[in-house]
Amino acid sequence: MKLLLLFGLVATAATYVWAIMKGRRTRIFHEPVVFHQLAAWTALITLLANVVLIEICTRIKGGARYDLLFCVHICFAVPTALAMLLLVVRLNGRRWPIHHAKLAYGSALLFSGMFVTGLWMILTRF
Repeated sequence: MKLLLLFGLVATAATYVWAIMKGRRTRIFHEPVVFHQLAAWTALITLLANVVLIEICTRIKGGARYDLLFCVHICFAVPTALAMLLLVVRLNGRRWPIHHAKLAYGSALLFSGMFVTGLWMILTRF
């Protein structure tokens, strides 16, 4: 179960980095936006699938522990998911390129905190 969760975490991180790289390449090298949009949607779907996978594994294990680590993780995870959803669905780079870039960089900082605390929880609890 731990390997499956670690695979989900790495897949989420990889698709997130892929979306960022495609966004940078779209801006710098003027690649088609379609590739960045595909990467962004893939990152969002992978994040949501990983959340469902973690919920299933937590229920199988017997429930969650609501301690400080969990609260810190949630403080990173919820804004990250909302920022990703907002970036993909509403605040796109064609209409609002400056706001999109600022929110994307803020989302990357939140994602790094979510990744570290999520990795720590997977390694210590499963």
